[in-house]
Amino acid sequence: MPDQPQHPPTIELGEARLRPLRMSDAEALYADLRDPAVTALTSYPVISVPLVESMIERSQSRWAAGELLKWGVALRHNDRLVGTRGFTEWSPAHRWAEAGMTWPRLTGAQD
Repeated sequence: MPDQPQHPPTIELGEARLRPLRMSDAEALYADLRDPAVTALTSYPVISVPLVESMIERSQSRWAAGELLKWGVALRHNDRLVGTRGFTEWSPAHRWAEAGMTWPRLTGAQD
């Protein structure tokens, strides 16, 4: 099996892109996750900036370890984070995955 990259690739998707989460996304992700409509079906605890920063660090380190990963979903024209997409369960040996996402209300997404 070839060596796995140390970070997720960026995937261009029309007007959006899937890209690795960055520490600079913390403010946007925090704002999204504070919305009860976004987290209603998740097991997230009370959201804080340190928790969001920890989530980003964990996402980065888990990819490097070959474990579950999460991408940021960003608008292509300005790279603004508008959600996340990732695997909640993943079994490379069995070739299956379960995906999860956060998708805030996109008011002003054209900015």
